[in-house]
Amino acid sequence: MSAAPASSGGTAAGGGGGGENKGNRLAEETSPYLLQHAHNPVDWMPWGQEAFSRAKEEDKPIFLSVGYSTCHWCHVMERESFESQTVAKVLNENFVSIKVDREERPDVDQCFMTFVQATSGGGGWPMSVWLTPDLKPFVGATYFPEMRFVSILKTLADKWSSDREEVVKQGDHIVRLLQERLSETAAASGDPLAFLALDKSREAVREGVRVLDKGHDDVLGGWGGGRGGMKFPQPSRMNLLLRAHRLEGEGSALGARALAMVETTLKAMAKGGIYDYLFDGFARYSTDPRWHVPHFEKMLYDQSQLVTAYVEAFQVTGDTAYADVARGVLRYVLRDMTDEGGGFYSAEDADSLPFEGATEKKEGAFCVWTEPDLRRLLDGEEGVALPGEGGQTVPVSSLFCRVYGVRPEGNVDPAVDAHGELTSQNVLFKSETVRVAAEALGLTCSGEEAEAAMTGARATLVAARRKRPAPHLDDKVLTSWNGLMISALARASQAFSSSPPSEESLAYLGAATKAAEFVRENLYRSGSGDGETAGTLLRSWRNGRASPVEGFADDYAFLIRGLIDLYEADPRRDTGWRWLRWARELQAEMDEGFKCPSEAGGGYYSSRALESEGETKGDGETEGGSGSGVLPYRLRTDYDGAEPGAGSVAADNLLRLSGYFGGEEGKVLREKAAEQLAAAFALPETPQAYPELTASLVTALLGPKQVIISGDPAGAETQALMSAAQRSFCPNLVLIVEDSTTSDDRGKEEEAGDGKTGDEPPPLFREILEAYGGGYSAGEGGQAAAYVCFDNTCSAPVHTVEALEKLL
Repeated sequence: MSAAPASSGGTAAGGGGGGENKGNRLAEETSPYLLQHAHNPVDWMPWGQEAFSRAKEEDKPIFLSVGYSTCHWCHVMERESFESQTVAKVLNENFVSIKVDREERPDVDQCFMTFVQATSGGGGWPMSVWLTPDLKPFVGATYFPEMRFVSILKTLADKWSSDREEVVKQGDHIVRLLQERLSETAAASGDPLAFLALDKSREAVREGVRVLDKGHDDVLGGWGGGRGGMKFPQPSRMNLLLRAHRLEGEGSALGARALAMVETTLKAMAKGGIYDYLFDGFARYSTDPRWHVPHFEKMLYDQSQLVTAYVEAFQVTGDTAYADVARGVLRYVLRDMTDEGGGFYSAEDADSLPFEGATEKKEGAFCVWTEPDLRRLLDGEEGVALPGEGGQTVPVSSLFCRVYGVRPEGNVDPAVDAHGELTSQNVLFKSETVRVAAEALGLTCSGEEAEAAMTGARATLVAARRKRPAPHLDDKVLTSWNGLMISALARASQAFSSSPPSEESLAYLGAATKAAEFVRENLYRSGSGDGETAGTLLRSWRNGRASPVEGFADDYAFLIRGLIDLYEADPRRDTGWRWLRWARELQAEMDEGFKCPSEAGGGYYSSRALESEGETKGDGETEGGSGSGVLPYRLRTDYDGAEPGAGSVAADNLLRLSGYFGGEEGKVLREKAAEQLAAAFALPETPQAYPELTASLVTALLGPKQVIISGDPAGAETQALMSAAQRSFCPNLVLIVEDSTTSDDRGKEEEAGDGKTGDEPPPLFREILEAYGGGYSAGEGGQAAAYVCFDNTCSAPVHTVEALEKLL
């Protein structure tokens, strides 16, 4: 069956060309994708009990269509089929049609994408699946052109009428096979903690690096792109490689190779057209191996993970070029993808109108340029001319075109422009440095003057782009992706920290804090104070209203990661400890709602083991939920793809939390992580298939490195020590800052806590020192002091940044 690419691009919101249509049941939804279809003539219904009941009452099969608001082929199918009265008539008479936003309901998407991939060998969006009224799939595919779609609709309608028993039997058989396959897991044998001490656990990390080495493009960076194909940013792989570099050490050949792959890839991406040189931010993927021509859609999860990758590369190498890229991406997110309340939006579309009044959107129209238009804009009345050899002047456009690879005929290879939308257009990419281009043009001005001219040229083009019709912005706020962005901002705040704190570091910390507060206020239902009822995350928010859909495993795992990072960016008792406490609460809620039994391999399911639509209310309506009970099978969170697997991130979270909450609780947290890692690495494909999980194994192998700083948090000495710890690349860092000016209140504070809600602060440095068998020696005159505890040994107190950096 015809299949659209899994990451096909997007068009602007809109669709629903039948503006005269009175609307369907999607009009009351919050999802931008569902709202795009609210005025289709198709009688769409949202996923829920009302639609399921209708299918049973009317004895009709279900047509399930799954996509997302910035998906190009989703909107092609909408234009061709869902806006068609002919198609709508066939659908409305013979099927109950359900529309699902895959970003809002990843459980539904993953469940039926598994079926489509198993039965067709491919997958992508829009996903088209036909189900029995009891939700068992029997036919699945992706995009259909209109005539073929009508044909298959009529065929399936006839099949349902004439041979329903066979259709139901087929659905039952397929579901049974998938249930059997999905239940095949490896369970950890023996003591999971013992696995972490075995040589084979370290060898698993090395094997992961070797496998990535085999597929890496040493010239152009990245993985994939064979035979002129696409390349995707793969931050989980870089996450693993940077940690493997740390584990193996500076002098190791394997460690050096791991770092080299990261650097080659990050540098190539930053020079390519996949990076927006005017508005900043990374596109979803490159359509060619050179990172030149992107699919122009921008996703929040890419921005967040790539910020982290560039920040960590800066921490490891000290190369400020990586820091500059991270700053650019954050500039884009904070400017264009941030709600005034602090949450972060989901995506920006690839397609837009090329000019005001145009009726047809085009891929990349907001971003690309013809060479004549560039020269007209840059060399106009206020254009800059640069001095050249022999008294000649060189227009700034000539310098700009050389630096960014602009050609009169356009610089897009027709092979990656199947629809001719980029004919004669130029995608900016870093073809030459300003210095090399200036020398080639014979410029006699200084390098600083040439750079200033380029800065002015970019500003001119930014202003021109702002006059173009903007692409659609998917402004829903997803808990999971916000967790990733909170993490990225917190990591950047730490990497760029200083004493006293810089405005930049404080700005990133402030944005991360505001986002966390937004999620807490708008996307979290607190549990009962007595601990009888757990709190619950919600999945999404838009326009002042949270969706009733409860959070999934990735919402919990990604937010917990963000909260731990946010605490480490601000580890003071009065401001930062609340985030660590909430992370611990959320981890307990995640374990309660999503944990897979040990005998089934451990790890986590992607959704709760509850009815997917929640409890029925008295009026017959249903509350939203994230459970999988209504779905034919329940999936685990194993895959590390464009987003890391929730289970992979959870393993790392458990290990990090175990370093803060010692004693029996810390042991239990570490055992949960070890159980998951031991089971996963019993499978031979794990190191290469699950890079994020393998990176978590590195955290386990490194063991917690506890850095305890005692002093006045407002004092310069304490801030300097704290900043030194934050700037270091230390994946196993456990950072505790004890306010020595208020430590006498510790006992009273703990006595006041009830021990149930996590109100007590994390262990203080004295307790950790006692656990290691060390002594405590305060600095003279209240001098700030730092201890580093690792592998059952604590250092003597140090009082200078230089001494602490040596220990780190």
